[in-house]
Amino acid sequence: MEVTSVEIKCGKTRNPEETSTYFLLFQANHKYIQLFLHKLQKLDLKIGQAGILFMLGKYGPQSQREIADKICLTPPSVTVAVQKLEQSGLTVKRPDEEDQRRTIIDVTEKGKSYLSEIKNSMQEIEDIMFQNMSREEELLFRRLVMQMMENLDSARPEKTEKNRMQTARRKDSDYVKTV
Repeated sequence: MEVTSVEIKCGKTRNPEETSTYFLLFQANHKYIQLFLHKLQKLDLKIGQAGILFMLGKYGPQSQREIADKICLTPPSVTVAVQKLEQSGLTVKRPDEEDQRRTIIDVTEKGKSYLSEIKNSMQEIEDIMFQNMSREEELLFRRLVMQMMENLDSARPEKTEKNRMQTARRKDSDYVKTV
């Protein structure tokens, strides 16, 4: 595959072989977020609130703990965002029918219309991001990013320590089996 230089808006030409992956991913993410935030301003939403609506639309009603786990926010951050969504009439809280101790968050009809706007905005940004690329290149990009995320997840310190402990336990149990 031939490596070509890319013209960047600030007038500099960058060769992909000479630019760090970190910088490229950071810049692409920053540009994506800026476009998305601009679109969210029209809905008077913050990015975390949009993430909660999107997640509820995808997975259905959830507890605040489940929301926090799925979108990687702290429970207090989710509490504040859900309160604002509820005040705006985009979500509603109700007791869990199976466990009255739990509170479930669900999207209202108004929230569903906002969710539709959020999805449209995300699609518009993706269309911009992948213009001048083939469908195969888009899918390859997605697969490569997913592989990068998996690689980075497996290298996280808590995962590495957990793997070491599991390996040590296996070695101990192998020792016990041979004695």
